Amino acid sequence: MRILLVGDSHMQALGPRLGELLDPYGIESIGGLAQPGKSTRWYSEQQLVAEAVRAHRPDAVVFVLGGNDQCWGAARQAEYWSELLAQARAASSVAKVVVAGPPMALDGEVDRRHACSTAATRAFAQARGLPFIDTREVTPEGKYRADRVHFTADGYDEMALGLAPRIARALEGAQSLLPGIVLGGLSLVLALGIFWAVAR
Repeated sequence: MRILLVGDSHMQALGPRLGELLDPYGIESIGGLAQPGKSTRWYSEQQLVAEAVRAHRPDAVVFVLGGNDQCWGAARQAEYWSELLAQARAASSVAKVVVAGPPMALDGEVDRRHACSTAATRAFAQARGLPFIDTREVTPEGKYRADRVHFTADGYDEMALGLAPRIARALEGAQSLLPGIVLGGLSLVLALGIFWAVAR
């Protein structure tokens, strides 16, 4: 199975390591989008996911997002996720989508937002029948950087070790999506995102 990983600054560190850890499960990371400081709302407006899906035609898309979301409420959060789900289905190759929220943060205000995002994302996933991964459960303990939000290299490695089997199980149990939705007028260049390629 070939997957596309989508996330924020956490994904910059997690993406390459997840690619290595998922390989034994027969899951190939074909690359990813990792935009520091960007939210589900931003991704829903930029169409980068649709562009990446059309260009690389993965079998599945795995989102680890929400670290830069505000407490918008379940309704608005669902709007942004609905758009991202539609983008993930822009290519008929995509059969499965998995969603995950952000990890815990030591910074109290940031963690409050992360908890809001996690709850809204979980509700959306349940409503749509999508596999949800609670990244807060695999937050590395005591391995934060000075900003009390991001992690050390060892911390991200520990987090990836916890996420990889959860992603594998989620993909195994995920229901196939309906035939892809054709989205027109997508002209935003992928150079706006940070894209890595995992060579095989």
